[in-house]
Amino acid sequence: MNYILKNPLTDTVLEDIIDSDDGFVLSDPDSPQDTLLQTEYPALPTHDRDSMGFYGLSWLPLKRPFENQSGPVCFTHKALSDRLGLPHLSIVYSGYSATYGAYNTSGTFKEFEALGVLGRLGATHVRALVLASAGNTARAFITAYSAVQDRTFFPYKLIVVVPDYALHELWSHYKKNPRITIVALKNGDYSDAIALVSRITQRKGYIDEGGVKNVGRRDGMGSTFLSYYFANEGIPEHYFQAVGSASGAIAAWEIAKKLKHFGVSTHTHKQAQTTLPILHLSQNATLSPIVWAWEKKDTSIASMNERDFKQRIPSCYSSVLTNRLPPYSIAGGIYQICTESKAQVYGITWNEAKDAQALCKQEMGIDICASSAICVASLLAAIKKKTISSQDTILLNITGGGFKELRTALPSEQILPDITIDAVRDLVTTNMQEKIIDSILLHGEHLL
Repeated sequence: MNYILKNPLTDTVLEDIIDSDDGFVLSDPDSPQDTLLQTEYPALPTHDRDSMGFYGLSWLPLKRPFENQSGPVCFTHKALSDRLGLPHLSIVYSGYSATYGAYNTSGTFKEFEALGVLGRLGATHVRALVLASAGNTARAFITAYSAVQDRTFFPYKLIVVVPDYALHELWSHYKKNPRITIVALKNGDYSDAIALVSRITQRKGYIDEGGVKNVGRRDGMGSTFLSYYFANEGIPEHYFQAVGSASGAIAAWEIAKKLKHFGVSTHTHKQAQTTLPILHLSQNATLSPIVWAWEKKDTSIASMNERDFKQRIPSCYSSVLTNRLPPYSIAGGIYQICTESKAQVYGITWNEAKDAQALCKQEMGIDICASSAICVASLLAAIKKKTISSQDTILLNITGGGFKELRTALPSEQILPDITIDAVRDLVTTNMQEKIIDSILLHGEHLL
């Protein structure tokens, strides 16, 4: 095995657990408090992309990799850099673009989450892997799972729960594997989807994918930050990303600290050298629980009326960034990484995001996704606020885009839900919930 699994809170290596790690180890049962487990690797990362695609990256907790051509690309763009007055700006792009050599078939960096999780799984005999998504993660898992038609490789079903406002995000150029069950929640949000997954996985053999707690997911997303290291042999002074759950930002911070452990420092053009980047995190201005909490330096996310939260979602430029209960207070979570990195946060308006999207189309020729527009707008805001300077090294994470080009090059079809549930009407009582779960579990059962 190329990694060890560690509890950073107690500095304990989970030796007994790792020997039997089937890809579902999400926590340390002996930890004094809930924390995000982390991987440790024996040497600096390498990447043999030509022979193994995404899985050529050595810093992944892998058991069963499979063929793919995915992976982030890191580059500089003179026109955009000149326009912004940032000569040391680097871009990591995880969408689709033949021009930039990006061939991610689900169009966002969530593809790396799916590959990280699925590649970590052993030849398990659980009945189903179950996950919640606000859209992009669902598409990524559906695409990766459907790309491998060999039933013996994934000997379990995949159950994906999404709020119905995210259904337009579900499309793929692969024919959906019939062992995938898509559950849509009417009158529900991402947090409702997470809650339903929690109830489903109380049944024997139905396993929660784990979200941010899955080291395969975080190390998969960490590949975006590593792409800067491979291009520059250093760490940027500033890192920009739009966040919903912020699992990608947590992953980037963990990767930066692992690189620091091996003596890698910031890539800088100034005399004073630092060792870790400042994180710049952004959300929709109308629904920014992380931004609001960190601006007050709160140690937890303030509770928000559920109905009010859901009513605000249509006003958001990027609905995939709406997470009512992000992993803020958990050890290793958002509050900790913001504290350690002296993070800057930005609430981005609809017009600011729209202008940023137009800027990228004009200068780079890419139709970036809505969440990436939030991120680019935060870079423009940082320039105005002077939280960055012209000589700083900066990594801008454009997490997805190129959907039109992708769907032209690889014609795709919209994926429809197999089961639709009204979160208000159908899940009122425990008895109703159990009946709904029974119907979900029965779907596709004959294919196991």
